Amino acid sequence: MAVIVKTLDLLDNAGALRHQLAAGDTPYVVLRRAQKYLPAVKELSPALRFIGETEIADDLDKLEGHLEEIVASQWVSG
Repeated sequence: MAVIVKTLDLLDNAGALRHQLAAGDTPYVVLRRAQKYLPAVKELSPALRFIGETEIADDLDKLEGHLEEIVASQWVSG
């Protein structure tokens, strides 16, 4: 149960990155947060699939793609 709660918290926090620039965070801060969250997302998705939580794992997979886009684009523009 703790893994599920932590995952939902991660989905909420990392899922909000796209809105954080509008809230005043710098592109650098958003990039650093994406880099911070990405390893956890990659680890949790298979673990959730293993325990049968495929719907949450699917959400993590979508989030992983979004975080990888942020990191790959290096949103830092100055």
